[in-house]
Amino acid sequence: MCGIFGYVGVREEAPQRVLAGLKKLEYRGYDSWGIAARQNSSVPARLLVEKHVGKIGEASTSLPPGHAALGHTRWATHGGVTDANAHPHLDCQGRLAVIHNGIIENHAELRRELLARGHTFNSQTDTEVICHLLEDELRREDFDLAVAAGGQAGASREAIAAVTLAAGGTLSEAVRGGAATQWVASNQSPADGSRSLFAGEAIPSGIPAGGQVGSNPSPADGSRRLLAGEAIPSGVPSGESASNCERLVHALMRVFRGLDGLSAIGVLDPQLECIAAAKNGSPLVLGWGNDGNFLASDSSALLEHTRRLTFLEDGQAALIDAEQVTVYDVKSGERVSDARVWDITWQEEVDGLEGFPHYMAKEIHEQPVVLRRLAAERADDAQRLADAIGQASTVHLVGCGSAAHAARCGEYLFSRIACRQANCVVGSEFGYLADFLDSRSLVLGLSQSGETIDLLESMKSAGRRGARLAALVNVEGSSLYRLVDQPILLSAGPERCVLATKSFTAKLAVLLMAAYAAHGRLDEARALVERAADEIQSFLGDGRVDQLRALGARIAGQEHLYVIGRGPSYPMALEAALKIKEVSYLHAEGFAGGELKHGVIALIEDGTPCVVLAPNDETFHAILSGAEEIKARGGYIIGISPFASDVWDEHIRVADVGEAASILNAVPPQILAYELALQRGLDPDKPRNLAKSVTVK
Repeated sequence: MCGIFGYVGVREEAPQRVLAGLKKLEYRGYDSWGIAARQNSSVPARLLVEKHVGKIGEASTSLPPGHAALGHTRWATHGGVTDANAHPHLDCQGRLAVIHNGIIENHAELRRELLARGHTFNSQTDTEVICHLLEDELRREDFDLAVAAGGQAGASREAIAAVTLAAGGTLSEAVRGGAATQWVASNQSPADGSRSLFAGEAIPSGIPAGGQVGSNPSPADGSRRLLAGEAIPSGVPSGESASNCERLVHALMRVFRGLDGLSAIGVLDPQLECIAAAKNGSPLVLGWGNDGNFLASDSSALLEHTRRLTFLEDGQAALIDAEQVTVYDVKSGERVSDARVWDITWQEEVDGLEGFPHYMAKEIHEQPVVLRRLAAERADDAQRLADAIGQASTVHLVGCGSAAHAARCGEYLFSRIACRQANCVVGSEFGYLADFLDSRSLVLGLSQSGETIDLLESMKSAGRRGARLAALVNVEGSSLYRLVDQPILLSAGPERCVLATKSFTAKLAVLLMAAYAAHGRLDEARALVERAADEIQSFLGDGRVDQLRALGARIAGQEHLYVIGRGPSYPMALEAALKIKEVSYLHAEGFAGGELKHGVIALIEDGTPCVVLAPNDETFHAILSGAEEIKARGGYIIGISPFASDVWDEHIRVADVGEAASILNAVPPQILAYELALQRGLDPDKPRNLAKSVTVK
């Protein structure tokens, strides 16, 4: 769920580029942020790190110019929100900077092993184990290379295994020169009683090294520490003739194989001026630029720099330097020769607020443009989806959060319009209900980011059972987009606000067009979507927003709010309540209107605000009766309806747009949620504890 951005190139403003990229990714996590950068002016190159708790939106960086940098915005999982727990994290030597998205499930066991080997931890995070595991891997590799070099000179392995760092020399040079004190790079003590020496551990007495392996300062006698990933001196054969950067990525792959869970990892080595990365589950995108290359957790942060992107697949690693990007298979360690480079055509909306006070307000107001674009450009996609639905024996709509509410609304639309059953299941639960799927099944996944891990795992489970897969997704090239047989782009443009607004109504519009297309009435659906767009634009511009602002001020002090609806308005009630509680923290619940007298009505007290969704359909009179029952118990009734009624204490008038009512009726609760957040002194773009793309379980 965290934001990742990295750059290696010829431009010296790498820290500033990374900071700007992280700001675009702040919706993925904003508990804290940090950047590690290469200091160009120092020899050898130094690693400088800046970390801060809090949001990055207005931040600047004090890091000096450099050609390479790697940054992270955090959504906390392990450890509290502190400077120490913010990423990047460093190894004991301060040589490598590591950032990470995901969860390392076996981190506790790995931490115990590393502590026993002498490593020092500075955070509570699971991420920090990666730094120290990498440190050990690179040190062992240095040792093995030194052993190979000494072996060619005829020395025994025991004599070669030394840690004497002669003045100005490396381990390799010391071994090649014949220094004979033992140093064994394994966890087991050899038969002669000598034992392993690990990063950061004091060199045993009697070894004339003048310092500690892993200490940062050079000792007074002129000897220096062995640097993880340091170049082997000329004359020492490397075995595979791998570059130092390749040594880094191979070490990362070895570490990655020992990690349990879903993770995306980036590692910056400032001395080598490269970034190594690996992923399983959590997204990573590589950007091929003209003046350098990039790493990010979301393609939207890269589009201003390049539209040539490679999306890492699960079980892949990458090496990024100023000149090239190389992809590897983690399991085999071999290069991937056929990694695809996408030329992204996804239309990026104008960056910035454009006069709006928040991205949520901006994105609410963008909905008419998005809907008209869908009606004009996605009709053929809707028809192909309708054809696939017609050929399937069973149809399943799957999503999480707001996407699940759109899916449930689609369930009603396909039943009412196309007379076709489509089952809706929450993404995190679908995998437990997938045993009956087969090659005749169609599973339609709905997602804004295309990276929601619960949905992806359910879709993969369905694919393993032979089901055909389709998706409504807002990000071209995302994991969901690449996974399915039939992706349909929502074309909503980037959503910076954590809450889904324009991507939600975009999903409803495509589902509506597909339902009508399945009944041979696609042109009718396009006209309905365009009409809904016109009515939303009118709603946003004729004073009804002011009415909702006043309503927000009236009810902002309440503890509870309830929303009811029937038919397609039931999932819209769920969505309205979700919007209100996730952005304003006012407790809100959505209910099916018919469930009131089965227990829910016990919650009503004098003055409790209740939103009633009452479109002009067969549910109108029944939902009005439910509103009367609430009012009789003291509820304050807010009607969202084309029709006036004596039962409304507050009437939010909306037009009658037929089967497109769900699209139009989504907007007033969005605005009410926004206004409630402002009344309660909250940031509507960044609600607490939430992130846009949920990439951890």
